[in-house]
Amino acid sequence: MNPKKCILVTGASGLVGRSLKNLLTAGGHEVRTLSRKNGDYLWDVNHGQMDADVLKGVDCVVHLAGETIAQRWTQASKKRILSSRVDSTRLLVEGILAADRPIDFICASGVNYYGHQCGDGQTEQSDAGVGFLAEVCQKWEAAHKPLADAGLRTVSLRIGVVLSPEGGAVKRLLPIFRAGLGGPAGPGSQLMSWISLPDLASIVRHLIVTPELKGPINAVSPHPVSNANFSRSFGRSLSRPAIFPIPGIMLRLLYGDMADETILSHIGAVPNVLQESGFVWQSPHIEDALSQSLQKK
Repeated sequence: MNPKKCILVTGASGLVGRSLKNLLTAGGHEVRTLSRKNGDYLWDVNHGQMDADVLKGVDCVVHLAGETIAQRWTQASKKRILSSRVDSTRLLVEGILAADRPIDFICASGVNYYGHQCGDGQTEQSDAGVGFLAEVCQKWEAAHKPLADAGLRTVSLRIGVVLSPEGGAVKRLLPIFRAGLGGPAGPGSQLMSWISLPDLASIVRHLIVTPELKGPINAVSPHPVSNANFSRSFGRSLSRPAIFPIPGIMLRLLYGDMADETILSHIGAVPNVLQESGFVWQSPHIEDALSQSLQKK
């Protein structure tokens, strides 16, 4: 039986944070939230400040906060995306290093670490790639390296596309596919590393209570799918056709560089560490994940 822990969560009002908080609370853990205005504790990353007692009694910090990626990328927005992650991580690292007890640190990252055209077979030991999001992930992970250097447990949670009708890609695509106008994006052959929202929350819980796991963790299903297969499964889950392809050139006109590094990216990550640790996915296959998430929508 796993001991109950005190866990501090940033980004708790977001899609993943809400699901994680509910799961941990239901399991008897104490969950504290840290945010700019509505958390149990407050921080101001821009000024390098956070409540003095925020880490008192905490066993583990789960850091999920960061500026949304889903916006048109300009020099200003790219700066916000990067600094919101790196600066907040550095602030937490300083607090943990100054704490009077060892605190585990689980920090979000992304499979974009491997680049946006890296192809299949990307394990936790694969090389870093190139591109804006790859740079963000690499700098984000580097920001908490001082904790590992000090002998504390750190985890870099390399997350794939999170499937939930409450947010992210599925929410944006739902009205299009429901209208019968959905289809593959670009060539459709590009691989997509994905994870259902319930499985992602369960992965984080698994990491919290499994102290031997550390370092990079690919938080994805064991079965990446092509964009075309994803589109077909999405349509079947709604009993709608998915035969209207969206040309890559149109996506680039709409979203600029973001299209190449997200919608049109080709990333097949493999969750070797989780598989070896005995983690069991509730929805390892795309058809089941989409059917279960969309059945009430």
